Formats: sequence, structure tokens, C-alpha cells
Amino acid sequence: MKGYGYRLPVAVVVAGLLGLAGCHRATVPDASQGSAAAVDVKAAAKTNMLTAVISSNTVTATQPAIITATLATPSGAPVANQTVSFSTQLGNFGNKVFIVTRQTDVAGHATVLLSAGQVPGPGAVIVQYIDPAGVTKRVPLMFKTDGSQKPMVVPTAEKKAGAA
Repeated sequence: MKGYGYRLPVAVVVAGLLGLAGCHRATVPDASQGSAAAVDVKAAAKTNMLTAVISSNTVTATQPAIITATLATPSGAPVANQTVSFSTQLGNFGNKVFIVTRQTDVAGHATVLLSAGQVPGPGAVIVQYIDPAGVTKRVPLMFKTDGSQKPMVVPTAEKKAGAA
């Protein structure tokens, strides 16, 4: 009988662990192949590693979450001056901004602040990095928001003129 091996993509395994174990940290060596293909561990070992941490999995107006992405070489050395993107569909990164990019510092860190937004519910921040070899790495970080952020009010010219 011919044997069949099943290999799950790392992104599927990590997402499952995040959902089941309530992890606040995730590491994805290479999720660029999507959910239908297996990850080549030998090839992934030659590329930079992306990890991400969320300070709290509950986000409120008074307690936003800090998200820190870290880039390192396979040997663990920090990777500076690389662009990391952060995206979300729930909550925001300031005044309804849903996608931001940051450069890694000398320690390999890129940090953003996740605000609660105005819609409650479970959400995810996707941290993404495309390495010099063109390999896309993604780390999903799960969170829950109470949607308690107040809308930012910007005075219009009419209100300014009427106030004078």
C-alpha cells in the first residue's frame, strides 16, 4: 500500500495554536506558500525569521495593545532597516488607519500601537515581511476589542469661524 504523508503549512498550525492555546506569540518561518502547500523547512532555515508579540489580547480605549515584530537571521542576529507591515480589519493603528509599515531598528524590532476602534469583536493583526529573496512571512496575532474608542472629531472651517 502506498503511503501518503500530510504536511500542514506552518501558518495553519500557528493559527490553530493561537486559537486553541490563547498564545500571545507566534513564529512563522515561511507562510508564503498559502494554506494548500507545505513549507520547505530547509529553504526556510536560510531566510530571516519573523516573530511577533502582542502585549494583550484584549484591546480597549484605555488599554491599547503594543505589537512588536522582530526580525532575526537564522542564527538569531537582529536584522535592521527592513520594512514590516501590520494590517487589521478590526481596531486600528490610529484614526481609522488599518495598514501601517515600520522599519526595524538595530535590535530588529518594529513596533505599533493597536487601538480599540469602534466595533467590538474578535480580530487579528497580520504582521508581514518580504525578505530579500522574495519570501513572504506572515504572523497572525489574535485579539479581542470592546470597540470603546471614541471617534476623533476634527473641527471644520465653519465651526472654527463660528467660534471666533
